[in-house]
Amino acid sequence: MDHSAGKITAAADAIRKRIGGPADIGILTGTGLGRIVESLGLAAALDYSDIPNFPLPTTQSHAGRVFRGTHRG
Repeated sequence: MDHSAGKITAAADAIRKRIGGPADIGILTGTGLGRIVESLGLAAALDYSDIPNFPLPTTQSHAGRVFRGTHRG
C-alpha cells in the first residue's frame, strides 16, 4: 500500500473538512465496541468510502465510519 505524504494529507484534509479540527480524545473501537457511538452526542459522521485513499473495512460487521461527538459532556 502506498502511504505517500500526499495521500495521507488528502485523507486528513477530508476528515478535517467534514468532522472538524482536533479532538480532545479519540476512541478506536474494535469488534463489538462500536455501540459506544449510541451514547455520543453526535456532531458529525463520515463514511470511510468518502475519505480519499482510506482503506475500507473488510469485516461485514464494521460500520466503516468516523464519528465526532461528545460523551457524557
